[in-house]
Amino acid sequence: MLPQPIDQIALFNKLSEDERELLNSRLRPLEFHTDDLIFAAGKPAEMFGIIIDGSVKLEAESSQGVIALANLGAGSLVGEIDLLLNRPYSTFARAAADTTILSLSRQDLRELILERPSIGLKFSAGLGTRVAYLDEYLVTQRLGAVPLLSTLPAEERQALASKLQFRSYLDSEIIFQTRDSGNALFLIEAGEARLMTPSAEGDSFQDLKQGELLGQTALVTGKTYGATARASGELGVWVLTRADFQELIRDHPTIQLAFSRALAEHLGHEDQAKAIEQLRALPLFADVDDDILQALTSRLVLRHFPAGELIYSEGTPGNAMYFVESGAVRIVSDATSETDLLDRKGEGTFFGEMALFTGRTRTDAAKAMSDTTVWVLGKRDYDELAVQHRSLSLVMTRALSNRLGDSAGEFAGRHLHQF
Repeated sequence: MLPQPIDQIALFNKLSEDERELLNSRLRPLEFHTDDLIFAAGKPAEMFGIIIDGSVKLEAESSQGVIALANLGAGSLVGEIDLLLNRPYSTFARAAADTTILSLSRQDLRELILERPSIGLKFSAGLGTRVAYLDEYLVTQRLGAVPLLSTLPAEERQALASKLQFRSYLDSEIIFQTRDSGNALFLIEAGEARLMTPSAEGDSFQDLKQGELLGQTALVTGKTYGATARASGELGVWVLTRADFQELIRDHPTIQLAFSRALAEHLGHEDQAKAIEQLRALPLFADVDDDILQALTSRLVLRHFPAGELIYSEGTPGNAMYFVESGAVRIVSDATSETDLLDRKGEGTFFGEMALFTGRTRTDAAKAMSDTTVWVLGKRDYDELAVQHRSLSLVMTRALSNRLGDSAGEFAGRHLHQF
C-alpha cells in the first residue's frame, strides 16, 4: 500500500487517472532486509522504485571511501532518473532497514511509453529533458505513420527523431501566422489545429489532427508561412526548427528529398499575386489579359527540387511547363551525362513549354543547379484553360510560331487550335 496517493509524488502528479492506473498495473513489490544492496553505481539501470515502508540510503564512492549522500523514506523515489534517462546507476542504494519498494522495470517502462507516449512526455516535462524510449516511439510509430517519411530507412527516421522538440499549446494559442518567417514545421502528437489560409474570396479553414504536418512548405522552401495556424483545444506537437533541419539534411540529404518530393500544393493568395506580376513581365504573356493570368496562376502548383535533383528527363511526356520562382536550373541534352548544356534558367524565367504546347515528348532534360522552387502548370490544367480562354491558345500559337518559324510552329498551332 502506498504511503500517499501516487498523484502526490512529483513525477506522477501530471498523469491522468487512466495513466496512473496503467502505471500501477506495472508496479511490482520487492522486499529488502537491512543492508541489502538494491542497486550499484555503474551497473545498468534496470528499475526504479517507490519506497512503501522502511528507508533507503544512497551512497557514492570517493577517494576517502564510501560516503553517504541521502536517506530516503516512505513515498520517495529511488533510481528514477537513471532509469528514465537510460544510463547506468549513478549511486549505490542500500536498505537502511527492512524495506519494501514498488518497482518499475526497464521493460515495463519501455512498454508503457510505447503504448502511451503521453506518459513519457509528462515524465520528460517533470525531468526537464527527454526520457528514454520516446525516440523509439517516434521512429517506429509517429514518424513511420507520416506518408512522406514512411519509406525512409529507420536510421534516418532516428536522426530526424533526435532533432524533434516537444511543445504544448493552449486552446486558441497561435502556432504561427501568415507572413511569419517559416522557421519550423510541426507534427501533431495530440489534439487538433486549425489552418486558416487567406484567399481573394476570404479565409479557408482546414482542421488538422494527430499525425499531420504544419508549416512544412515554408520550412523546405525558405518562404514565409502562407497561413495562420491556431490550436483547437490543448495541443501537443513535435517541432523541427530550421536550424536543426539544415543540420539534419547536410548529413541525411534523402530526408530533404522526401520532404521536397511530397511538396505539391496550389499557390496561396500572396504567391498568386507574385506569379501574376512575374508572368506579366514575360514576353510570352505580354498580350494576355489580367483575368486570364489570374485563372492561370490559380492552377499553378508549387514544387521544390533540391540541388542536383532531376526535374524531368529526355523522352518523357511533355505534361507540364515550369516557372522558376527561386533557384537555378540547367537544361541539358542528356540527364545522365549532362555533356551538352543547352540553357540555364533562373528566377523569373520558364522552361519545358515546348513539349507542353506541341504535345511531343521532351528532347531535353532539366536538373536543379541549386535548391529551386518552381510553379508548375500541368497539361490538363493548360488544356482546360485553353478551352475556357480561346485568346490564350491564340497568343500561344502566335508566340510559338514567331519563335519557331518552321513546321514545328505549324504543328504547335494545329495542336493548340484543336481545342
